[in-house]
Amino acid sequence: AIVQIKSQGIRVIIFADETREILAFDDIQFTKAIHTTEQIAQFQYFMSESGLSQLNIDKIWFCYAAPHFCLLPEVLFDEEKAYLALNQVCEVDYPHLIKSQKISNGARIIYALPKEWEDWTTQLFVHSEITWNCNQTGLLESGFATSKDSGDGICLAQIENDHLLVSVFTSNKLLFFNRFDYHSENDLLYFCLLTMSENGLEPYSTRFILSGSILPGSMGMEKLNRYFGAIEFSKTVYTLHIEPRFEALRHHNYFDLISQMAYIQQL
Repeated sequence: AIVQIKSQGIRVIIFADETREILAFDDIQFTKAIHTTEQIAQFQYFMSESGLSQLNIDKIWFCYAAPHFCLLPEVLFDEEKAYLALNQVCEVDYPHLIKSQKISNGARIIYALPKEWEDWTTQLFVHSEITWNCNQTGLLESGFATSKDSGDGICLAQIENDHLLVSVFTSNKLLFFNRFDYHSENDLLYFCLLTMSENGLEPYSTRFILSGSILPGSMGMEKLNRYFGAIEFSKTVYTLHIEPRFEALRHHNYFDLISQMAYIQQL
């Protein structure tokens, strides 16, 4: 199973280990921004109501969409000093665990995970092998794969209701990756233009791939269409068997989830 933990909800995919066939999918949306304790309580209620906790699940990958993270070249990574590296970009309070994950091209992502999540999952899923991943990993790996045969720079943006994750790649190399919190469509436009400018990209001609909750016809989309001339919505670069009943997973709103699933299946 894959359990994706995001600020706006939790998504669950159950799949067969050998065939990788998707057996079940659910999307639990929070009605408002809530703290970690409330998130766990809502997920625990869903588990008991759905009977998911009674299933014999051998492996569970928990993918946490960390608001606090940083990237380092693998050669500079020191596990004992990972906390110091992360504190250079944000303040991490005590009830968080510092975790890291290796990604392509010799890089490593360091992120903060609320300790409550690890404590609860360890107690509940005592018969399952649990692995924690940073949700951003799937997006980064998809970016590497998408830019593999592209000599020109490409920009990818995972746009959520209150923040975006934006990255720039060229020829399978990561040039830029950051999270921006925004409060209006003008903020969203500004951060996208800033990313292009800082990386020497031309907004009208640079391939700009969008994913997340942004929709065609929305105010945010109308703003972006005025300044960017090569916008497209994301499509998975991996070959995945998705049955018609789960066809909704191909929508760009689930791109980060499908990217994470594809990344896990390659491990």
